[in-house]
Amino acid sequence: MDNAALPGYPPVSANFWESDETLRHVASQSLDDAAKARCEAFGATAATKLEALVRTAHVAENLPAS
Repeated sequence: MDNAALPGYPPVSANFWESDETLRHVASQSLDDAAKARCEAFGATAATKLEALVRTAHVAENLPAS
């Protein structure tokens, strides 16, 4: 995520399912393929919403005054 207000801010996936290997491993032991697909889809949907919020929050004029 490039951000002039926060240079060097590390890009992090907001998709919890994609980015958390431990979650996938533990959950996958008790989920069937359809449930795994739903978790993956939910993670992607949540990431889309969260990334938009993060981008809005990190715009320079939205940051707290220092």
